[in-house]
Amino acid sequence: MSDTCEHLAYEIDAATRIITVVYIGALTDDEIVAFYAKLVEQHTDAPTYDYLIDMRYTDWLATPDAIAGIDAVYSRIGSDYRRHVAIVRKNAVTTNKLQENVLRQGLKDRVIRYFTDITLARSWLMERER
Repeated sequence: MSDTCEHLAYEIDAATRIITVVYIGALTDDEIVAFYAKLVEQHTDAPTYDYLIDMRYTDWLATPDAIAGIDAVYSRIGSDYRRHVAIVRKNAVTTNKLQENVLRQGLKDRVIRYFTDITLARSWLMERER
């Protein structure tokens, strides 16, 4: 994994075009947005990859401000790619309806699916047509 800050790490698989991001411990919205801004700055093709978001090691929940910030980072790139995002949580209870609604607000450029098993999440991303 490539670290960009204390609580976030990523790995890019160019062959499958999947970026795995691991959220660890206590996180702030600003830290999340800064992480994605740096990721896109360092890897300009990042907006054309799918994402496996591993949130099993944090209790952080996305807020409208964080999602708006992440969307602003990706919209500056101008990609029309519809990203597929697999989100893995410790259990289904940690992904409540309010959280789902916050994450689905910008669905014009992403498809989101929730998992409790990282292997199933990766399989879902790998099985879709490229």
